[in-house]
Amino acid sequence: MAASFAVCRLPVRGTTRALHRRLRSVESGPQRRAVTSPAAAAALSTGLIKNEDGDREGWKAFSVVQLERHEQAERSVLISCNKTNEKTFLKYLSVHGDIKNCFFYDSFIDEQIMTLTKAYQVTEENTRLRFLVCSLLRDMISAYFPSCHVRPFGSSVNGFGKLGCDLDMLLDLDGEGSGKKPEAGMSLEYQMKRASTERAATQSILSVVGECLEKFGPGCVGVQRILNARCPLVRFAHQPSTFQCDLTANNSLAGPADKSVIEGNDCTFVSDLRKIKLQDNTETLEQLLRGFFDFYSTFPFDKMSINIRKGMEQNKPEAVPLHIQNPFEAAHNVSKNASELLYLYGQLDERVRGLVFAVRCWARAHSVTSSIPGAWITNFSLTVMVLFFLQRRATPLIPHLDHLRSLAGPADKSVIEGNDCTFVSDLRKIKLQDNTETLEQLLRGFFDFYSTFPFDKMSINIRKVRNVL
Repeated sequence: MAASFAVCRLPVRGTTRALHRRLRSVESGPQRRAVTSPAAAAALSTGLIKNEDGDREGWKAFSVVQLERHEQAERSVLISCNKTNEKTFLKYLSVHGDIKNCFFYDSFIDEQIMTLTKAYQVTEENTRLRFLVCSLLRDMISAYFPSCHVRPFGSSVNGFGKLGCDLDMLLDLDGEGSGKKPEAGMSLEYQMKRASTERAATQSILSVVGECLEKFGPGCVGVQRILNARCPLVRFAHQPSTFQCDLTANNSLAGPADKSVIEGNDCTFVSDLRKIKLQDNTETLEQLLRGFFDFYSTFPFDKMSINIRKGMEQNKPEAVPLHIQNPFEAAHNVSKNASELLYLYGQLDERVRGLVFAVRCWARAHSVTSSIPGAWITNFSLTVMVLFFLQRRATPLIPHLDHLRSLAGPADKSVIEGNDCTFVSDLRKIKLQDNTETLEQLLRGFFDFYSTFPFDKMSINIRKVRNVL
């Protein structure tokens, strides 16, 4: 057999017989004085103990167990070899003598990681409970919005959720996540009164929903309406399920007649000026002109960029220590697609979820991540880092997103806010390469890979097969 291996033995001084005599001399003191019958003495000599009724308990004296362990170690060898077939390797070794027992160390860490994954991941029963909570909320909210849908997103559905994670929900007023086609000629549009912007409309909707949950929601306690956050939401605890819940909403002032998609880019905006409510700004042109030069005289152009879509400046990628590009660019309502993408990657190979859970567990143990709000790296960022690493192996474990998009059919087409979020949903169309690395090798490789990654120059993008400047 062509396999390189090394046999390790510890040097042993003396004989096991001398060790046996020494152990028995230690044992023979107080225990021999306690023996009162020949049967008990015989039992003690073999290391087996009987109770008062004569039933054999199977317990062995401590010194006997230690002796057996030492003798077992004398008959054992430790072999380090390259990755090989276990049965072939045992057949090769059996030529030199009978092998009573063996175990292969290289699979031990893999088993630990998979055990960790099974212990931490969201169970099937827990997932069903999450969907049930969404259904119960929809029953209540539909009194205000009859055609709405409440659906979970994020960790609850993407396959990477940790047991006990928050339940993130989206109140979908557009019906995009229902999976049902509307009846021909039927369209329900929500018009918000006294709402100047889409954000203001969303805040009004969530304010009403939050008040409804607080007063009438069965089991909903600790309701908080966090409406001024970057993404307005209602936070509450659902006592029957013990879930901490975050509910956000999507809404649009633009009607069907305003819909415009050009070359895959969503160019939709409201065209009816009567729908736009301006705030009461009384500044003169002189004040605005002076303010223009004052504003840009101190604007950090080296760090920030200008974005009129969101109405605020944004960090430039190179100014961020760890920049992970959103695979769907800057889309706002991509929760469903991101969740589906992570679910798909997790289904392609069980090692993907195993490695993600192992890295997340390491990060939490070393305070890299935290449940307390602050300047921490997020679990989503860690997950994308793992996916990027697996795409960059010599034999890629998973394909990049552009490849998944090339396999997509017409039914997979998805454009959200002008961003192409299309990728194949049929796993049978995806052909994986033959990567045989163990989870132990992948875990070591993950830390080796990022220990030398140029975070100050490059960013991580799972859409393409290469780093992005």
